[in-house]
Amino acid sequence: QEVELAMEIQRSLLPHQVPDLRGYGFAATARAARYVSGDFYDFAGLSPDTCYLIVADIAGKGVPAALLSSAARTLFRAQDKHDTSPAAILNGVSRALYEDLERADTFITAFAARLDAPYGRLTYANAGHTEIIWWRDAQGESHTLRATGMPLGIDPAFPIEEAEIVLRPDDIVLFYTDGVTEAANADGELFGLQRLIELVAEHSHGTAEELLQAIVGAVESFQAGAPLSDDVTLVVLKALPRTIRLTYPATLEHLSDIVAQIRKVAEAYGEGFARQIELAASEIVTNIITHACRERAGDLRVQLTLSPDRLQIDSYDDGEPFDLGQVAAPEPDELQEGGYGLFVVRQIVDELEYEPATPEGNHWRLVKSAA
Repeated sequence: QEVELAMEIQRSLLPHQVPDLRGYGFAATARAARYVSGDFYDFAGLSPDTCYLIVADIAGKGVPAALLSSAARTLFRAQDKHDTSPAAILNGVSRALYEDLERADTFITAFAARLDAPYGRLTYANAGHTEIIWWRDAQGESHTLRATGMPLGIDPAFPIEEAEIVLRPDDIVLFYTDGVTEAANADGELFGLQRLIELVAEHSHGTAEELLQAIVGAVESFQAGAPLSDDVTLVVLKALPRTIRLTYPATLEHLSDIVAQIRKVAEAYGEGFARQIELAASEIVTNIITHACRERAGDLRVQLTLSPDRLQIDSYDDGEPFDLGQVAAPEPDELQEGGYGLFVVRQIVDELEYEPATPEGNHWRLVKSAA
């Protein structure tokens, strides 16, 4: 009865729901090999634009691992209130637990990450944990996010480092513990990393929850009734199409900030893509500020729509309208300001439209397809 009570308490400590973050889908589950688990996952620091998450695995099973799991979870929750860096969070937990882990002759593997939702930036630290899967749907490729430091409790003298990836719509990140890949059938064969990657690829166009259920079902079918040899924890993060809105005063003082924000969003499609978008956006925003708004105060309102295969930028301003059709491509020996900038933009983007004096203001639309 006491073990069953411990099981219920541990279950109650897991998140009761996944984050509701605009532009992202989440799903999560945790299953104990015995009554209680040495794995845990958690979400923290939730805001409209940010989410912290951690997946951890205490070496061992049963009640001793579950006790350490609860302590680690509590420390993670406390640490995220003071540090914004996943590496700093894990290093803090490692220092706090080092003596206890040394006495218990065990260690903890952990993967902590911070998702900056508008830009799709996932900053992470991997303390000796399993190779987290990053499925890049546009390329049809999987990458693994490998360890950036040793497990917690091994040696705090060696700090855990940090790395970063940028998520494009339809990308998937699969966080899991080794109970998934090391699930065994009656013949002792392991489920393995390759089967897991193939499942992600096969179900990549479903929801996060559908992918989670497909993996759980596949592991159960593979085991064919064989008991779990280790705790199983899964968290699925799927990037969805998203829209980002920016508003700045239409002045030269804000030009670099506006263009930098647009470039930062475009990095979801790669560095080369972002550089081209930066050039195109710089030309359009400069045109708006120096010509349309030179005698009118007002804001520049930008909407960026990220789809799996393209980025669309819509800007609205309250400046003087002009006739885009009157701007002809310059001759090679007449590369002066005016027509050349728009000529460059037309070469960079796939669609360029201008609609003057709409109810929302003068409207520019740039669309660039992504490979």
